[in-house]
Amino acid sequence: MNGPRKDSYDVIVVGGGVSGLSAAAALERLGVESVLVLEREQECGGAPRHIESPNFGLREFHRLMRGPDYAAGMRARVRSAEVVTEFSVTRLLPGGKLEGAGTRGMRALAAKRIILASGTREASRHNRLVSGARPFGVVTYGALQRYLSFAGLKPFRRAVVVGTEWVSLSTLQTMRKHGLRPICMIEEQSRTIAPEMIMRVIERFFNAPVYRGAHLERILGNTKVEGIEIEQGGRLHVIECDGVVFTGKFIPEAHLVRLGQMDFDQGSSGPITDQCHRLSDPAYFACGNVLRPVEASWVCSREGERVARLVQRSLARALPASGGFVPVRLSDPIRFVWPQRLVFPYEQEQSGLCLKVSFRRPVRGMLRFAADGQEIWAKNISAMPEQLVKVFPKRMPSASVADFELRFHEE
Repeated sequence: MNGPRKDSYDVIVVGGGVSGLSAAAALERLGVESVLVLEREQECGGAPRHIESPNFGLREFHRLMRGPDYAAGMRARVRSAEVVTEFSVTRLLPGGKLEGAGTRGMRALAAKRIILASGTREASRHNRLVSGARPFGVVTYGALQRYLSFAGLKPFRRAVVVGTEWVSLSTLQTMRKHGLRPICMIEEQSRTIAPEMIMRVIERFFNAPVYRGAHLERILGNTKVEGIEIEQGGRLHVIECDGVVFTGKFIPEAHLVRLGQMDFDQGSSGPITDQCHRLSDPAYFACGNVLRPVEASWVCSREGERVARLVQRSLARALPASGGFVPVRLSDPIRFVWPQRLVFPYEQEQSGLCLKVSFRRPVRGMLRFAADGQEIWAKNISAMPEQLVKVFPKRMPSASVADFELRFHEE
């Protein structure tokens, strides 16, 4: 389809990835009649479309699936909602209005509620402030997948993988499948993000050493990558290679929130929401990896379904008012918490409240959650910076409180 059929809808979903498709399909099941999904790429399905690993679908389809098959299955779940691809939203306006551009030009659209499900992206070389020229062969994992799966191109033969998150291990699998050799992996922290036991197996299996506590200083080469320079333990090392793959350090695609002048969280780089997934403009909701980096596909799918239920309740005016929120205060070294604010009256669902916490550096110690100075949850934890720690307070206050605080005490 070349453009939306109408100018006004009950709900518009911005983003046709896993969480957006799940939200649209759930809205259909809940009886919301007028739903529009806007996707900027040529096809819906999000990142799984590019991932060949059979790591998807167990929750949704009760079997393990390749990424492209999983994406196709998620698309098939959306039956009656209107889906428009190759449409980029350029601006969010107050009260549920937006502007965008598609193959038929600029359009202004409106909805009673808008769900942001625009996903996330990996931090690029530009985001990581790595110096050097701009030779060919420097890619993110997402770009590498597009090169290999869609264009049939190999941007390098021997590459360095930057990062040790789970997605970094998927990068190694993808490279091996296409006959590309990983030279080594680089991790800025003293510990790897993926478990050390697994990383030691990975080092032996791929014959690719992991440089821990190493910083990528410079990419060498002019027209083509010739190597990299890393700093480790105060010493500089040169590693010869013809490619560099940046993995992980995900950044939510939330620039529209900033442009729309809605409340924005510098820690998560995503929108500030309450536990009902509402933004500072209550016409807007958000779900999936646009909220915080980064969740597995099944988590995004489940969250899209939950937001659909909340949006339906919002349309029926059955949610607590968004104005009387209480922000969650943080102590160092906590980087962010989601949700960042809580509204009352608090309606505890069967699943309970789940706060997701991220830290600025590796930590080990006691994490505490308190309401008006009264501790309501505490747990000893050990966490890496890219890891999300879940807080499940079992007994939330039944009446409004003036202050929530998350505090960390190191061992």
